[in-house]
Amino acid sequence: MVSESGLSLRQQFCLQAMGLPLFSRRIVLPGARPDAPWQVQGLPAVQILPAAKRPVDAPPPPPPVTPPSKLPEPPRVVAAVRGFALRMVVTATPWLVLLSLRPGRDLDVREERLLRNILSFLGEDAAEPGPLFSFPPPGSQLWQQDAASAVDAMAGLLLRHSPDQQRLLILGRDLQAYLPPSWQAAAVVADDLGELLADAAAKRRLWREVDACCS
Repeated sequence: MVSESGLSLRQQFCLQAMGLPLFSRRIVLPGARPDAPWQVQGLPAVQILPAAKRPVDAPPPPPPVTPPSKLPEPPRVVAAVRGFALRMVVTATPWLVLLSLRPGRDLDVREERLLRNILSFLGEDAAEPGPLFSFPPPGSQLWQQDAASAVDAMAGLLLRHSPDQQRLLILGRDLQAYLPPSWQAAAVVADDLGELLADAAAKRRLWREVDACCS
């Protein structure tokens, strides 16, 4: 086997005719003289490019960047109110009376007697407390138990029984937090019946406030 490097074309033909195989460099080292095209009998000439000039495949494109999906919004946090229970007394006078009740109990005998005295002072002798009204209603969802829902429930109750905006006597200061703004000016707020029975000074304040509204 003889290298083609440094051989003339005529010498290569002579060696080929003598049956001597020829070989050639596959790459051209930097600074070396490029060889002539390598000719194999029966095949077209092949040009061997220098290593520095060999085409380089382009790098693959980067994978597409998928934008992050929008995170779901956290559920709205609702602060549930403690709730309330009451009975309403609709009188034949301009007064509407709300009685705050403690959880799990109704009026006892002494509280009923005091209520009769209060109604008589207002000019009402025959009215009876209405059915129990409580908030939140049984079976309601948590998002229906916030303070705004409680005010709406109170407003609906007052509107059903007093569409003409009567005066309002609230016996139980816990109910004042749920009083609609339109009723604030018309309301007299006092302690509940149990607290009034235990505090004579609180009863005297109640008589003075009601008397001032009636005069």
